[in-house]
Amino acid sequence: MSLLKKAFPAGLYAVIITFWLIMAPGAALAQDYSAIDQHALAAPEEVKESIETLVDYLIKPARNDRERLRAVFRWITANIVYDTEGFFASLTDLEGAPDTVTVAIPETEMVLTPEMVLTKGVADCDGYSILMEAMTETLARRVRQYTNLARRVTSLEIHQIKGFAKGYGYRVGSDFSGTNHAWNCVNLDGRWLMIDCTWGAGHPNEKGEFVAEFEDYYFLTPPEEMIYSHFPNDITWQQVEKPVSREEFIDLPFLWPSFFKYGMKVDSHPGSTFETGGDVEISLYAPDSVLFDVDMIGQNRLLEPQYTFVQHDGEQCRIKAVFPGPGEYVLRLFSKLKDEEGTSKETLNYKIIAGSGAENQAGFPLIYEPFQQNNAYLYLPLTGSLEAMRTHAFKLKVPAAKSVAVVTDGKWHKLSLVGESYEGEVETAAGPVEIYARFPGSLTHDCLLEYIAR
Repeated sequence: MSLLKKAFPAGLYAVIITFWLIMAPGAALAQDYSAIDQHALAAPEEVKESIETLVDYLIKPARNDRERLRAVFRWITANIVYDTEGFFASLTDLEGAPDTVTVAIPETEMVLTPEMVLTKGVADCDGYSILMEAMTETLARRVRQYTNLARRVTSLEIHQIKGFAKGYGYRVGSDFSGTNHAWNCVNLDGRWLMIDCTWGAGHPNEKGEFVAEFEDYYFLTPPEEMIYSHFPNDITWQQVEKPVSREEFIDLPFLWPSFFKYGMKVDSHPGSTFETGGDVEISLYAPDSVLFDVDMIGQNRLLEPQYTFVQHDGEQCRIKAVFPGPGEYVLRLFSKLKDEEGTSKETLNYKIIAGSGAENQAGFPLIYEPFQQNNAYLYLPLTGSLEAMRTHAFKLKVPAAKSVAVVTDGKWHKLSLVGESYEGEVETAAGPVEIYARFPGSLTHDCLLEYIAR
């Protein structure tokens, strides 16, 4: 797990995997929707009197169907609040089957209409999706009404999809029962793409409150990506070349938007759940512009950071974990771009069944942010606990570093540059043992790694 910067003065499945290999998810050029978004967010109160007046306002500056859909999507995600009270009332665990989650869209005798959602401004996923459907159908009619080209101008077709989604409350690798979500599938220019206004608007937190947090990823999501989290009741609406079975869906890795947005690919472990011994190494493909954090939950607690270790080797990301004992663990990967502000976002979850505890209970050294920011890679030593008053070999790659040193008992031991790696042998005193590097343009050394010598 990487920590905050520390500075001191110097001194699977074949079809889906094939799709990934052909074109990295999220690699397509992003379209700039800023002007359309700004227009949608500035909608005055008077245009909200009806779906028709609202749609007329939203599509005025739009130049094509994509921008028209975007205006509707952005307005809904900004103006409809999620019904968290109804959501938490529907979340229950199936009695007698702790690994099965059963959730359902609340049933009501009242027929929900798009107009009701618009007026109330609060909805569950069913309400979000029927409003998106109604507004899309309205804009399609409007476009045809005001042009002589009629059907040739727009071929928009939209449907509401119901099924199961790996959302809040889902435990990676768990079976499921019932229908818990609704979203939309839209035919845009001859291709079916997915829209999820509910997840685009935000998410509930553990306090039962709705957190408004716009997620652009759920606008026109490729079906090959959406299938990792959304499973339609009618498999026809998967819209993938080879339909995924219920069992395959459960076993697909638990992936979040950042996984696709940052162009990552699964490598060593294509399933959501796997068995291992006392340790494991997982590899992914990711651009070196992505920073990672990793943690692990097990034995009913969040484990200490030294049980996990993540680093980049070119475009291959390697995650190592050791386990304090046999049992079930959830490994969580978080990521953000190097130049991105804010905290890392949840990216991938694995359920790991460890058959034993690791022989090396010491775990790994602590990683500080400059280690990843500068594409460093550690070869030796990988154990976080070193024997005091003993000489240890150090070897790591730190591209662009001007100098690298091991600090123990306040003394600096400079490592030698051998080829592309910094290497050397250092006798470690009891206490913290840290590796620092100085980079061009800096008068300070940044802490990369920290060990403890006992």
